[in-house]
Amino acid sequence: MKVTGYDLRNALTRLNNRKTLLQSQWDSQTFVFEGEEGDPMAVFNQILAIENRIVRVQLAQDAYNLLAVAVIESQDGTEEMPLAQAIKFVGPIRRASKLWRQYAQDGELDLYYGHRRNRARTRNAETEEARRVVSAETCMERHERYQDLELAYGNAIAKANAQIIDVTSLSASDLQLEV
Repeated sequence: MKVTGYDLRNALTRLNNRKTLLQSQWDSQTFVFEGEEGDPMAVFNQILAIENRIVRVQLAQDAYNLLAVAVIESQDGTEEMPLAQAIKFVGPIRRASKLWRQYAQDGELDLYYGHRRNRARTRNAETEEARRVVSAETCMERHERYQDLELAYGNAIAKANAQIIDVTSLSASDLQLEV
């Protein structure tokens, strides 16, 4: 079946929402008051069918991510790689950008109040004070470089997810909500 990465992501969202709805019906089917009837097996079978469909769509998404090509256009040139690889690189690039940005700022972030405070950078207040190893300007340049790279990967991932690819393991029924 021919799909885009967005089709698969949207199908997973819909299927997971459907599963959540069915799971919320589980209690009302397993415990009933006198005079009421419950059919937990019917709900269970629907949940199981949705779970199986989610697995099939996830496997199709894995196949899609290996087949789709992400073209990263950055300062260093153009690089092609599978979408799955591009997705995996975004996290480390984002963390590198954050590290350089934080290092460029003076002081230490106070986790409770969210403001920066200067941390003592002395071994002995009268003798030695720690110095910055990399200038704040260089840190910001590196932060901006990684930020640009993160944007390049994000653009490449968006374009790769828009590619129409034939995922043979996927059928149209896998994408439907009805059980």
